[in-house]
Amino acid sequence: MELTEFKQLEGKPHWIEQQQRYLSNSVWQFNPDGTFAWAAEGFRTDLLPVQGTYTVSGSQWDFTGNNSSAIGGNRSFVEIIGSLDVSSSTMIMTVASGAGYGAVINDQPIGTTASTAYEGKMTVTVG
Repeated sequence: MELTEFKQLEGKPHWIEQQQRYLSNSVWQFNPDGTFAWAAEGFRTDLLPVQGTYTVSGSQWDFTGNNSSAIGGNRSFVEIIGSLDVSSSTMIMTVASGAGYGAVINDQPIGTTASTAYEGKMTVTVG
């Protein structure tokens, strides 16, 4: 995959380089039954692979999928949505992910959250 366009929609600027690597290093598996799996090198392993469904209309494949994880006081998610035009080998994809952390210390609840969203356009090899 070659990342040709990128836009961070939410998140910290120092996350951009890693987000671009996630898109550039994506691995896809589209199955004949309308399901797919997506993974990206370096992405949290407890959230991958993202699994979802896709529909086909002509040369356009539209897909959506998600995954989530809960470990102790941490809850995390990732969602993706996008389309693949097999006639032009072009994919446009948006990724949203986030995490919430919580604990109770000395009877005092504490917590924090982090989230990010970004989109990319890639040239892909279909085959």
